[in-house]
Amino acid sequence: LLLELATTFYARNPYESRLASVIFFATSVVGLVLTRRAFGAYFRIRKRSGEGAARALIVGSGRTAMQLDRALRANNWIGVQPMGFVDEHEGPQSPGNPKTVGAIDDLPELVEQFHIDHVYIALPLRRYSQTKRIIRLLSNSLVDIRLAPDVPQMTTMHVQVRELEGMPILHLRSTPHGIADVLLKRTMDIVCSF
Repeated sequence: LLLELATTFYARNPYESRLASVIFFATSVVGLVLTRRAFGAYFRIRKRSGEGAARALIVGSGRTAMQLDRALRANNWIGVQPMGFVDEHEGPQSPGNPKTVGAIDDLPELVEQFHIDHVYIALPLRRYSQTKRIIRLLSNSLVDIRLAPDVPQMTTMHVQVRELEGMPILHLRSTPHGIADVLLKRTMDIVCSF
């Protein structure tokens, strides 16, 4: 009996309509496009109203801080809105750039006042010693702290970040060829030369 059931299951001629396949494909594509458009419109409306955008303060007012501010504004699709600079000194002011809103010692109050979600530390290399103090000041705040390293000589490089047991490792330069790549290239050179 089981053998007969298995044989009839595989021997049957299932109903396959080309029209049904075309209709299924068409409705799937239309449904997918309409769903993506609806979600896009929803998020654009939320973005225009300012709802859902994370607010950020940038600690520092030098070249790195200005570059970070420009990058966040140019890539506003990530949903981070810079609210201003926090530094001991007044930073460069220009139209369209946020102003310095306070000193580093005022960070906890500024986070509460502006409802900040992210704090970017973009200090010059010579002031990195202040990073510990900033983290200590924000230890009781529910805010993400991110570091934008000041590495002016590496702006043209492609820097990669890796993690090794919780420790961030910056890959500043990698060799273009490993030993396997060199051997493969040499073998191809020899084979193709004949």
